[in-house]
Amino acid sequence: MLKQIVFKKSYINDVLKEKRAEQIFFMVLRPNLFNFSLCTFAFSNNTALAKHTLEVSYDYDFLLIGISSHEKDYRICWALNKKLSLDLKKTDSLEIKGKKQTTPSYFSFFIFDKEEDFLEYSVIANFSENKSMDMKTHSLFGMEAANEHHSENELLIPEQKQMNYFLVVRGEMEDDAADDLVKQIKEIDVVQTAVRIDATQLKSKQNLIF
Repeated sequence: MLKQIVFKKSYINDVLKEKRAEQIFFMVLRPNLFNFSLCTFAFSNNTALAKHTLEVSYDYDFLLIGISSHEKDYRICWALNKKLSLDLKKTDSLEIKGKKQTTPSYFSFFIFDKEEDFLEYSVIANFSENKSMDMKTHSLFGMEAANEHHSENELLIPEQKQMNYFLVVRGEMEDDAADDLVKQIKEIDVVQTAVRIDATQLKSKQNLIF
């Protein structure tokens, strides 16, 4: 993904004049501090438009595991903690607002930083909190009725709607260890299935940058 952020020329000149380029760096990367060292930058100057463009490319070099489970978020994270010796804890919900959305969607979010292994584990719900309530409300009318309310705004990764949660692992992990992790997750009784997913092939992969 390549994201363009446009600044007025007067602002860029002011920053460069006073040697405050780090302010741009921090402002752009604040939503994604964990991957700041993996981002690349390039300035371009268009005199006709009298503005500068800062291009930011994101890195998707993390392990992504899709989990299918009908359990509530706290229940699946409790099971993951017990099986994998983690300490996932709920934090502020992930806020996503698409171009066509008038109001943002919120996705349940758990995180654990395993400092001794230099790994960060995150669990994010694929269904928005509003969607989860909607499905519960319509369950009395059957799955067909609930499905009528599907929209891309209610899914973190719409192309993976069969998955209820995503486990994101950032840091260095060998393929054998990643495969073993998937195998262990599959052994959890409240998990229907778990699969590795190539984040770079996802159309909505930008929603995994947090």
